[in-house]
Amino acid sequence: MVVKKDSFSFLLLICALALFNNARAQHWQALGTGFNFQTRVMYADTLDNYLYVAGRFYKTDNKAIKGIARWNGFQWDSLASGIDGLANAPNYPPQNTLAITRFQNKLYVGGAFASLGNIPARSIGTWDGNIWDTLSIQPFVTNISNAVGAFAVIDNELYVGGVFETVAGMPSKSLFKWDGTTITPMGLPSILDGAAYVNAICKYDGEIYIGGNFSSPLYPNDTIQDIIRYSNGHWKSVAGGLKGSLSEIASMVVYNGELYIAGSFSLSEGNIGNYIQKWNGTEWSDVGGGVMGSNGTNGQITKLFIYDNKIYAVGVFSYAGGISAEHIATWDGTNWCALGGNFDNVVGEGCFYKDTLYVGGGFWTVDGDSVNYIAKWTGGDYVDTCGNATGISEMKKNISSLTVYPNPANNQITIDYTGILKDVIIEIKSTLGETLYSEKLEMQASKTIDISAYSNGVYFIQIQKSNQILNKKFVKQ
Repeated sequence: MVVKKDSFSFLLLICALALFNNARAQHWQALGTGFNFQTRVMYADTLDNYLYVAGRFYKTDNKAIKGIARWNGFQWDSLASGIDGLANAPNYPPQNTLAITRFQNKLYVGGAFASLGNIPARSIGTWDGNIWDTLSIQPFVTNISNAVGAFAVIDNELYVGGVFETVAGMPSKSLFKWDGTTITPMGLPSILDGAAYVNAICKYDGEIYIGGNFSSPLYPNDTIQDIIRYSNGHWKSVAGGLKGSLSEIASMVVYNGELYIAGSFSLSEGNIGNYIQKWNGTEWSDVGGGVMGSNGTNGQITKLFIYDNKIYAVGVFSYAGGISAEHIATWDGTNWCALGGNFDNVVGEGCFYKDTLYVGGGFWTVDGDSVNYIAKWTGGDYVDTCGNATGISEMKKNISSLTVYPNPANNQITIDYTGILKDVIIEIKSTLGETLYSEKLEMQASKTIDISAYSNGVYFIQIQKSNQILNKKFVKQ
């Protein structure tokens, strides 16, 4: 058979495109056939070297594994009969597990469940590697209206947060401490309005910080909303906390000497950041413009975690710092970067296990490949896009400074460079990721742009060369 040259070239093109798309998809990899229901929490245990994953599933890699599973890098295994093991419903989702940690040589799990394995365990219990057990003092007599949503090991004590009013029969609103033998009530102030939901606990600058969903406008001297701190036996406000009727903190980490909080809150409601902001002990500040959902929709961050001196953020968002970042992005203290990958639903959780990134959530596919609620990163150091061009030698040589003035601005802004840029694209983007202005600069050191028609708010100047971007923020007022 004779193959014409044009036909042969076309076949080569098709093969090349297929290989390109396949390589792109292979930045994320499935773990067997995954789960039959969404995953909620992940914990990489460096002591027994397992990755623990919990959620409302009852099938893992086509095995009957209920509510919690462990991964050794090659295969999944059960933890006895799992979460809500006493429930006589093998093919029905168990109640949520919301928190996992290790304390005093046992794995602690918390959530809204009624049993662990074949023993009653209301909302909290332990796994020693072989069997489930309750705490020697049971905090709750029922899992109805009681749930554990956060753990933190601080100064050799386990801090336990969630939503409850009493613990072991003692008043203790949504927080207590456990040293392995004794429960110490440490409830949030009773003046808080209604139920208080604790989602995150950490220690920063010698104080214990609690984040979640709670508020009180009547607290002495200052309001409390969604965040509070404890020091020297007293609760204190954190500069009034968040703003907005639906605000909530989902996660907190300490990074480079500052406390980062993330969850559901936005600039439009009067906060400093969009879904993420940081605290230096005195005041709040923005984190590179924060994140945002597509078309201005919800951009909630569900989890922050740190690896290799970067913050990883996962959640509902589609943009980070003005760049496209579907459900996952990194922050290095200066720049947001996207890993790439098209998740068809929310990434709700993530962690590093054996130096490899794993993510879980409500997604079924990544880049069209079936993964079923969990995926493993195989892209190494690959980064899809970053919001700053400091890595490009040409831009570093040609820009010793980039100035945007006036800032804030009313009708126009001027962009000045120290040096000359050639063949770059300059854009103005909204916090929703919309491109409002775009122009290619051939050889220019200054540019004035009319912004009189723009609505008041925050915008980003982006100077792009290849796939690298230098960002500057300005305010239209």
